[in-house]
Amino acid sequence: MPYDPGSGKAPQIPPDKVAQRWVDTASVVSVLDFINRIRTLQELDEWNALPLLGAEADDEHNDVVAAALGVPVGESEHPDWAAQGHWVMRFPDRLTARRVGIVCGLAWLPEPPEVRLPDALVDLAVSQHLDVVVRDDVGFVRGWWVPHEQNGMPVFLTPTDPLIPGDCDLHRGAR
Repeated sequence: MPYDPGSGKAPQIPPDKVAQRWVDTASVVSVLDFINRIRTLQELDEWNALPLLGAEADDEHNDVVAAALGVPVGESEHPDWAAQGHWVMRFPDRLTARRVGIVCGLAWLPEPPEVRLPDALVDLAVSQHLDVVVRDDVGFVRGWWVPHEQNGMPVFLTPTDPLIPGDCDLHRGAR
């Protein structure tokens, strides 16, 4: 049905007409691969490891996650997302947030320009806050401890463990 401006109703866009990318939710990528994908979408160089030396826990601009991603991270500034306790990546503009959200299959907002942060990265930021991130001899992240979902016993995770659902368009040669 054509849009009638005099009807007072907002136009409805059929779901099959909305631009989106199919996300392979059966795939899982590592924290390091995800971080590098976010970096390349911002035209930043990829990293071989996550630097812990110089990162400050609880600093949304310079904790280990924010420093690696190249953007501030923390609780959402959007009222609805903040009320739900969502953590986000904060981008300087809506176009970058849109690009990251669509390519990685993550929820995003144009205002403020935010993209939902995967749980594995929230875990890493919280682990740094709790001082349970382990560094290697050079100052890079070797891994971090999180409680097991079922029994609460500590589990050691590493940057190369496949922890983030989705493919981030990595397996299509889009890098």
